[in-house]
Amino acid sequence: MNHVLGRKPLGRVPLGGHWILGEGGGGAVAYSQPYRPGVFSVFVYNADGTQRGRFGSDMGDNPVIKLEFELDENGCAGFTLTLGKLPGFALDYGDRVDIHLFDDVQPWYSGYVISKPLAGSTSETYVYKGDGFVTQLKRILVNGSYENQDISVIVKNIIQTLVEPNTGILYRSSKIVPVGYVASRIEFAYTDANEAIKELAEFAANYVYGVDAYREFFFKPINTEINESARFTVGRHLSEYIPEESIDNIINRIHVRTSNTSEEASGILATVEDAGSQAAYGLREAVKTIPSALTEADATQWGQTQLIRYKDPVASATVKGVQLWYMTATGAYSVRKLTPEGKARITSEDGSVSRDYPISKVKYSISSAGITCSLTLGDTSDHYEKIIVDLARRQKQAELMDQ
Repeated sequence: MNHVLGRKPLGRVPLGGHWILGEGGGGAVAYSQPYRPGVFSVFVYNADGTQRGRFGSDMGDNPVIKLEFELDENGCAGFTLTLGKLPGFALDYGDRVDIHLFDDVQPWYSGYVISKPLAGSTSETYVYKGDGFVTQLKRILVNGSYENQDISVIVKNIIQTLVEPNTGILYRSSKIVPVGYVASRIEFAYTDANEAIKELAEFAANYVYGVDAYREFFFKPINTEINESARFTVGRHLSEYIPEESIDNIINRIHVRTSNTSEEASGILATVEDAGSQAAYGLREAVKTIPSALTEADATQWGQTQLIRYKDPVASATVKGVQLWYMTATGAYSVRKLTPEGKARITSEDGSVSRDYPISKVKYSISSAGITCSLTLGDTSDHYEKIIVDLARRQKQAELMDQ
């Protein structure tokens, strides 16, 4: 029998709607239930919050062969679920999938099904794939002009009026943090909400956005503090650590072009540069286009945030075999609930070298080997490739707007 669940917890796990937050909406309520090694549960829901079914490690006929999911800077990313047999209920497109690890009453992941196996296959397994709810931002188009508003006010308007009513993403005002920068004028024309909010985060300077495991949208400053759950010593807390650094992606002079102005033939509204980076690595120029900016001040602000990201060498690392569970001083069992929040500090086995990296991706895997975790640290994106793709896409958009 299915139960339609509302916004309050029902039974052992809060199943539908919003999670209850503490005073001021700062975070989920802490539960006293202890963590349990190797335990996991997968809850499946209809779009309306009706529980469709559940399976997990505590079931004698548990169908899960392997389950992997990723968290990145934008919250919940993709998941892959491999079953040895079909569950006793339908698992269909758009169904919400919440994953709980170590018997935690709070979800570690929430996404929705985008790919499913079809009847008649010769495969002995059934593979379902899905995405995090942040990808649903791409379904919504933003049209409008915003003048003399704080960036966060524009974000709230987009999420509250366009996104929440038409997707599975939930709006919570307290998770959209004021920026303190008032945009003179920003205009969006048939821009998908993901791209619009990405640009607004770049205007905000060092802000990040996404959708978390509670399906709630967030827009907040990037955390540059050390994540206390991500202090590792090689050989003690992790089995593999491969660091590297590259200067290939450095850009130290950026010409900001807008496709929404006819004042100059070139469309260049602002040029920003970093003399220190140029002295160290030579001049490295690029043109970046932002169609939403209509004033020199806004273009300069956006360009400066890009310069901060691209002017220095990129340090990155891959970490595998992370030890998630440990015993506390009182003898209780606990786990590291790792998310792409803050920085990881990696100390060499002999303690002589320590390096700090932003946590860009966390990947969890559930299989016969138990629950394992790997990390991708630092900014590993190919900036030049992204710029080329971005310019081509924006040029096409500008041509369509002109038509």
